[in-house]
Amino acid sequence: MKYDFIFIVLVYRNTKDLQDFFASLMLPRSKVIVVNSFYDEESDKNFKLIAEGNNADYLSVPNKGYGAGNNRGIEYAISNYDFKYLVVSNADIEIGSMSAESLENYSSDIIAPDIVNLKGRHQNPHMPFAKSKLGYMLQYSVYKYNLPKLRIVFAILSRLNKSLFYLLNKFCGYNKVFAAHGAFFVLPKNVLLKLVPLYDENVFMYGEETHVGMLAAKNGITTRYLPSIKIRHKEDGSSSLANLNMFKLEKQSFEALLKYWYNI
Repeated sequence: MKYDFIFIVLVYRNTKDLQDFFASLMLPRSKVIVVNSFYDEESDKNFKLIAEGNNADYLSVPNKGYGAGNNRGIEYAISNYDFKYLVVSNADIEIGSMSAESLENYSSDIIAPDIVNLKGRHQNPHMPFAKSKLGYMLQYSVYKYNLPKLRIVFAILSRLNKSLFYLLNKFCGYNKVFAAHGAFFVLPKNVLLKLVPLYDENVFMYGEETHVGMLAAKNGITTRYLPSIKIRHKEDGSSSLANLNMFKLEKQSFEALLKYWYNI
């Protein structure tokens, strides 16, 4: 059987999000692969029961971060299934509208849907436009010199870029973006096969969207913003439970990105 959609859903600790994900998934001809970044035996057992109760495949892997977990799921999907599209998805999302038919004109593109969080904020595009090497190095200096308050400067620039993109999209139909938000995006199989491994496993968390954007650009693949696909993002999942040092992880992701792409 050839599936329209294979979903890779990476989970950690929080079982309720996965239950809600399955309750909202109404797409025909779809298959879910649940990948658990192992936390403890109890959560592992519960995740497996939820997955198997919803006819999903289940993988339990060491917790080596977002990229490593998703790479294992993608490898499994390619080895075991025939499919049109692969979806990298958080567990804490609900699909409002999406179909294989709505994607037929984007068989060579990564698809970035309209993702709206509970506060009404539109999260795509994650990065509307490409950034220069100098831009990455300037942003990294915030972490290198331990200046967390300066992150607001780059947050403001990001919002200005998004505002410009939305104007171009509204009045000119412009839909090409640099990087999709990582909570939910779609890759046609032929595109996926050009990009595997999709993630740099030296990054534990944060920066994955930038890496995928740069990988796509290197391979001549365009990412398109497609607002007709509606996704609700609850943002109440594993990262809030992990009690991680976010500033430290963001620094580590910038270091890995500069090393991978610029050998710095």
